[in-house]
Amino acid sequence: MKEFGHVVWLTGCPSSGKSTISDALTKKIKEAHPGLKIQQLDGDIVRGTAFGENTGFSPDDRALHIKRMGELARMFADHGILVLCSFISPDGRIRQHAKDIIGDGRFTEVYVKASKEERMKRDVKGLYAKAKAGKISNLTGFNAPYDEPEQPHVVCDTDAESVMESTRKVFDHLFREKAE
Repeated sequence: MKEFGHVVWLTGCPSSGKSTISDALTKKIKEAHPGLKIQQLDGDIVRGTAFGENTGFSPDDRALHIKRMGELARMFADHGILVLCSFISPDGRIRQHAKDIIGDGRFTEVYVKASKEERMKRDVKGLYAKAKAGKISNLTGFNAPYDEPEQPHVVCDTDAESVMESTRKVFDHLFREKAE
């Protein structure tokens, strides 16, 4: 397979299923296209590295973090790598900035959505419980805003779809688009 150089940007509130879909998509792509280079960039993991240093969760810090991740994703894509980005990225303008950095033809936006009730049930990190108790003051989708994408390429409704159904939607969109 030839070089790919594309970014899949999974966005949504905490516990909506972004990382789960990204992991399943990585596995599916590796099975279907074993020679394709893939790089996952996940918010929880990247924030624990030097790339996430000196950025908190204020709107300005989130914007800086997403700008950095957009630049990093672009650099990987420039080398023919398929990049799967899983970031809450709550601000639509900042997501647009990442898209502009990467390039419209190399950017697929995937909106991973789930109801607040479902996200609270899946709360493996206890973030919603902390927000409910007043220990977190700016949890996206609970007590901080999330700008839903206006025209995402793919919508994964994880309240209604299984992980495999959502993964298949993204896979089909991505490889149908690249084949055309």
